[in-house]
Amino acid sequence: MAADACSNQEFSSLLQAMAISDAVVARHSAHSVSVIVDGVKTLVPREGYRDFPIGMLDYYWISRASMQAWEANPDTELVHLKLERNQSQSNQWRIDYVAVRYDGNSSGGDDLGDVGETIGTPGYLLFEPIAGCWELVEHGAGAP
Repeated sequence: MAADACSNQEFSSLLQAMAISDAVVARHSAHSVSVIVDGVKTLVPREGYRDFPIGMLDYYWISRASMQAWEANPDTELVHLKLERNQSQSNQWRIDYVAVRYDGNSSGGDDLGDVGETIGTPGYLLFEPIAGCWELVEHGAGAP
């Protein structure tokens, strides 16, 4: 999935692959990822970066922490994320994310309704183009 995303220049597919695989996160992270928490920047070596915040379950964006908790105990409530993707002219991608609660007013199917409220602190991920693909270079940590 990740290799196809790179060869086809499909960033969305790469993000999906990263959301479900720690190995893909490691492969597509810079040698050092800048992690910014409360304005304090720390360089984290690729091997030590374990805080990728985005997970995916049944095509829904969810927090990675809630996904891991749910895998251990399916009674755990999942925390959904709203993502906003922005691409620069130099092919950088910034993903802004925030935890949300949906209102449940579904129009049918798998629709969760509209965003009822945002919860926690927004965060972001910054990806730089490199060697025909992208790598994660910065994580502005939010609190989903």
